[in-house]
Amino acid sequence: MLFLQRALAVGVPGSLVILLALKAEARPVAVAAEKNSAVDHSAWDAVLKECTVPNQRRNGISFTGFDYKKLERKMKREFKGYLATVAATDIEKLTHDEKLAFMINAYNAFTVDVVMEHHPKHSIRDLSSFWHGSVFKRYKHTINVGGSKKKVSLDDVEHDYIRGKITNHKDPRVHSAINCASVSCPDLRGEAFTGAKLQEQLNDQVTLWMANTGKGLKVDAGSNTVHLSKIFDWFSEDFASQGKLEFAARFAPESARNVLLGKPRVRYLGYDWDLNRPQQKT
Repeated sequence: MLFLQRALAVGVPGSLVILLALKAEARPVAVAAEKNSAVDHSAWDAVLKECTVPNQRRNGISFTGFDYKKLERKMKREFKGYLATVAATDIEKLTHDEKLAFMINAYNAFTVDVVMEHHPKHSIRDLSSFWHGSVFKRYKHTINVGGSKKKVSLDDVEHDYIRGKITNHKDPRVHSAINCASVSCPDLRGEAFTGAKLQEQLNDQVTLWMANTGKGLKVDAGSNTVHLSKIFDWFSEDFASQGKLEFAARFAPESARNVLLGKPRVRYLGYDWDLNRPQQKT
């Protein structure tokens, strides 16, 4: 109203005043629309569909492999283009679910990039060293925070953003979605995460994880013992608000739920750090 009064007082034509007022009112709407714009994850989605290899088995553990050689041979340009998209996208302009989906995709893509570029022989942890430190802290990729470029490690993405700033350690489902290029990691999903489908995708990821007796959940009803992924032990604080057993029971096969909720003994499965490459040739 003050804007209209001042404009009319200095002789601005009424029709122009109305037009300017409408434009002024429209500005917050434009910002809101930008805030809710979706990110194009199609290149990463195509890489996942082409390079994930389900139904692999090693050391008694079923897992989905990733064909790093095929990526380098057939889709490296598209993959590097996606990393450029990640670096250019301001995460502060994304909605909560879009930001979480974005950072999960970024973590998984950054991990794939580290393996593809540095070729560990047996495990991603081969890239750690006394002099250079952990592989999860050593290699840096670029993200955009509030318009400023920021170099981040895998640990930064996982702990500072996914577990920290975005979920405040209150959504342990995220552990089912990030993949550290190892056999015992929850499987790399064969599609990109998106803000629109994130809740459904996370629930599905945990369900698949809890159905995998080699690396998610194994129940021995006879001895009233459950064996959980070591992730439940390493990141206990993330499961604290819901309870480890209660969380697992929400997503476990029906046959396991009574044991989980019956005060069982809790043990943890071993963790196989072998690289999640597929066994068959491509």
